[in-house]
Amino acid sequence: MLPLIIFGLILSLFPLGYSMPLRAAHSGAELIPEFTSVVEGEPFHLGFWLRPDRGWHVYWRNPGDSGAAPILKWRHPPSVRMGEPLWPFPERIEAGPLVNYGYGDELFLTVPVKWEKTPAKSVVFDLNAEWLVCKEECIPAFGKFKAILRVEGKTKPNPAWREAHARALPRLPRRNSGWRFEASREGETLRLRLQPPAGEPAFESVEFFPYDGSLLEHAARQEIEWVKNRMTLGLRAVAEAASIPERMTGIVVVDRALAHEVDVVVDKASSSLAALLGFAYLGGLLLNLMPCVLPVLAIKVLGFLRYSQGEAHARMQGTLFAAGILVSFWVLAGLLIFLRAQGQRIGWGFQLQSPVFLSFLAVLFVVLGLSLFGVFEVGARLGRAAGWTHHLRGWREPFFSGVVATLVATPCTAPFMGAAIGAALALPAAAVFAVFSALGAGMSAPYAAFTFYPRGLQWLPRPGAWMRTLKEALAFPLWATSVWLLWVLGRQMHWAGLGHAAAAAWSIVLAAWLWKKWTLRPIRAAAAVIALTGAGIVLMGRPSTLAWETYSQAGLEAALSRGQDVLVNFTAAWCVTCQVNERTVFNRRKVREALQRPGLVRMKADWTSRDAEITAALERLGRSGVPLYAIFSPQAAPRLLPALLTPRMLIDAVENGDGSRRY
Repeated sequence: MLPLIIFGLILSLFPLGYSMPLRAAHSGAELIPEFTSVVEGEPFHLGFWLRPDRGWHVYWRNPGDSGAAPILKWRHPPSVRMGEPLWPFPERIEAGPLVNYGYGDELFLTVPVKWEKTPAKSVVFDLNAEWLVCKEECIPAFGKFKAILRVEGKTKPNPAWREAHARALPRLPRRNSGWRFEASREGETLRLRLQPPAGEPAFESVEFFPYDGSLLEHAARQEIEWVKNRMTLGLRAVAEAASIPERMTGIVVVDRALAHEVDVVVDKASSSLAALLGFAYLGGLLLNLMPCVLPVLAIKVLGFLRYSQGEAHARMQGTLFAAGILVSFWVLAGLLIFLRAQGQRIGWGFQLQSPVFLSFLAVLFVVLGLSLFGVFEVGARLGRAAGWTHHLRGWREPFFSGVVATLVATPCTAPFMGAAIGAALALPAAAVFAVFSALGAGMSAPYAAFTFYPRGLQWLPRPGAWMRTLKEALAFPLWATSVWLLWVLGRQMHWAGLGHAAAAAWSIVLAAWLWKKWTLRPIRAAAAVIALTGAGIVLMGRPSTLAWETYSQAGLEAALSRGQDVLVNFTAAWCVTCQVNERTVFNRRKVREALQRPGLVRMKADWTSRDAEITAALERLGRSGVPLYAIFSPQAAPRLLPALLTPRMLIDAVENGDGSRRY
């Protein structure tokens, strides 16, 4: 009887029938209704209140580079409809190279509730909530909550709601506040233009938080430009986001005090196909000024005129050469559309996604630059890149020469071209063909024009000493291209393999110099060996990644019984510190070498989805969250490493297998 009396006294402290506040994983949580009693059929709100401990944080609806948003799972009567939670604006949480969005003080989620009239005397809500609490480690938390609301003739405010909602209300994004937004995409940059209403107070800072977590590089700086009273935010799109989003949604936070909701259609490259075609034509025209194309232009036109059987024949050859270029661009367009249909996110230059191909191009442009600079001569032969077509007769020779000229031009890229193709790939197939046709027309235009109007050749400057200067000057764009290719290679391989590319370039340049300088067969044979060695070094530049075994208790015990040490990496995709360690520690070359020592087994315990076996292993080690790095040794206690690793710390730990150094 006494327990029932005590339970009744506890319930009497709460005018509603709802669960008490909960403590879980360095945070407090509570379900707070707006009213102590509700009126039949009238809408109201429920509030879910999260309060992380000092130094810890929880996440916004888009957590950023890592983390996980709270999940609310409701059970309620069929007459009830739960709305989408209203999220207060978050703050940026920086962790090494990553940026997350969340709350370090509190999160009060407001959930609108609509319901139909019902003769029930009460409305019951059951909530199963999941949330992630992070500091250096991340801990999943769970809680069950209940609210029983009485149905009466009028609503009665809940004092507990008033306190929490009063702090959250100023941080809720405003809709239809008079601010005007426009959005467009230019290459890898999304531009969001903001125009406040007249009379809006001056402000100092603006920041955009996207609802879509896969749209932007969260850690990239948001560039701000002012033009009169209009502001433009330059936002870097993620490299994989090749398609243009239909809409840009999120919130704009002003002075970290006021938020406005953004939901605007993205202007697809000014929404003008005519403008895209103009940029594409200009880009194709400028391709003729690239070092890999420019030498071919005058040579081919003069060849048409010199070896033709009359003016009409010369025009036919120029037209066929231009047709070869145009058909080649159509084939490229068809290939891109086909691969896009297979689900591939690709664009112009998709071959540059291969580290080996990147290394090859970087080395090639170094060699060609040295050739232009006069270190050795290969330009004359490369100028006849279509030489294999000379044995063809009739219309085939000029046509396939145009095809080869296009293949030579594809590694080059010209101004205006990238944006035009990037926009076209988000359009229907017919638009893609139109843009590629404009590119081909631009590139082929000079050949056709000079064969129809050969007098235009007199506009070209006369040969002289300037040609040698121009030839040497053209080496610098090629070397700049090599630098850019090496930068792309570094981003792909986390800066591993650049030494391979540099060594390959040195080997091939040395081989070319030896081949040119001496005609003795032994020296030329040595040059060929050196060149092949350089090619082999390029192939060695593949990214090196660590292979991890999937964690299991049985696998761990089996490795220990064989006398092996075991490094277990307890991690999760939503764990920010885990991702920082992956990028800054485990990807280091010296760390990879240390972890590949004989006698060490690497196991990864991925806790992204809740796993009972991993949970039990964490509990045995006295932990409740990730990251956790544990080194198990036969006949020795497990050694636990700190959540924030350094390369030296990890190397020392795995090299001291006897446990002489502990953390």
